[in-house]
Parts: sequence; structure tokens; C-alpha cells
Amino acid sequence: MVGFSDANDKSGVFGFNSKKEGLAFGVVGQCNSDQGVGVAGGNDSSGGTGVRGVCNKPLGVGVHGIGKGFGAVGVRAETADGGIALIAKDTGRSGLAGIFLGDLRVFGLKSAAVPHPDGSHRLLYCLESPDSWFEDFGEGRLVDGKVEVQLDPDFASLVEVDGYHVFVTPYEESKGLFVAERYATGFRGA
Repeated sequence: MVGFSDANDKSGVFGFNSKKEGLAFGVVGQCNSDQGVGVAGGNDSSGGTGVRGVCNKPLGVGVHGIGKGFGAVGVRAETADGGIALIAKDTGRSGLAGIFLGDLRVFGLKSAAVPHPDGSHRLLYCLESPDSWFEDFGEGRLVDGKVEVQLDPDFASLVEVDGYHVFVTPYEESKGLFVAERYATGFRGA
């Protein structure tokens, strides 16, 4: 079956199910070959949608993908040339952008695009932690038993600077190195 529409707000293929109970589908796509596709959607214009699933019932599902057997994938998102493979967005005040039930594996670096005061976004990499933490590294040297360490201004403008953690590592005898004071632009060690 092929569907085509060149009019605004018109569907090329439309599937509807009015069954009140039991399992029924408006549109079903299935592929039994190695390289085939059950349902494909494409869009050649900016801002459009290739495939869209909507459900207006509690506990309903807009798009459902199932992968059965070793190596099978229920839903796959791919991108190239700087695009974004998948976006999950909570448009309400109490919803969740995503839920994962079961084991989760993430390959590659985990990062976040954080808004900078100049209007741009900066990519910060996260460390493995139960909480969201960003970190910066630097060195200082005690002079007469004291040191002032300034935070990188770009880093300080992206993170919460009231209550951050400082981890110090002495590389020689320090006679009890400690952080004496933390402030928004840096810290003092003694």
C-alpha cells in the first residue's frame, strides 16, 4: 500500500480502529526479511514529521516497537551530519521525558548542553554519580602555607557556585592541606 498527499493537513495513509476492547490496530507494518522495513516515514521539508504516533487515552501508547530474539531492536533512531537521533520531551508539568525499565547501557560520553549567559550553549561532560555533577580540574601551589585558586569564569557561569565540592590532592608534605573558604569565583586553601 502506498499513500501520498500534497495538501496541507491531509493524510496519505490513515489507519483508524474503533474497536472498544481487545487488541486491534489502525495500521500495522511487518517485515520478515533481513533488510526490510515494516513502516517507513520520511520528510523532505524542514520541521515536518516522518512518522507520528498519538494516543489520547490513559496508559495508551503512541508508537510501539517490539524486538524479539537476540539482537532484535524494537525502535531505532539514527542520525548523521550533526543531527539528533532521538528527542524525548515532557510537555506537561508532572510528566517524565523518559522511563527505562530494565538494564540500560550507554556507549560514548554522557554530556549535557548547558545554557551560557552569552546565549550560546556549552557542552559539559558528566561524571558517573547518583546526582548531576560537572567537574573542572586545575592546579595551585601553596606559597607561605596559602593558595588562592580561581575557577574558570566560563565554568563558574554554568554551575551552581554556592556549595560546590573541592577535592585537593597534595603532591608533597603539606602539613594538613584543607579548603579554608569557598566563594563564587574560586576558593582559598591553607
